[in-house]
Amino acid sequence: MTRAPAVFVRLRGKIPSTPLWDFSDKAYNLDGVEHYLAVASHGQAVMLRFALGIWRHDNTMGFDLFEAAAICDDRYRKVIMEWMKAPWWA
Repeated sequence: MTRAPAVFVRLRGKIPSTPLWDFSDKAYNLDGVEHYLAVASHGQAVMLRFALGIWRHDNTMGFDLFEAAAICDDRYRKVIMEWMKAPWWA
């Protein structure tokens, strides 16, 4: 397993992992993502947008650091802070 998927696996429970992610093809299920965002809690949606930003290497999904700081609990903020200390891209 490459570094990026290993980190995503470690984040299991903090971000949705399956069936949204296909690590072997380095892809994600856009329909699944859109559905998940429609039903996820606010914090879960923020974390999915964060993960997609890493995965896509952009902010197309609209991750907002200020929104994350305001609504995420300590567990989610810790994930974001750890990434910011040593950023990597999937």
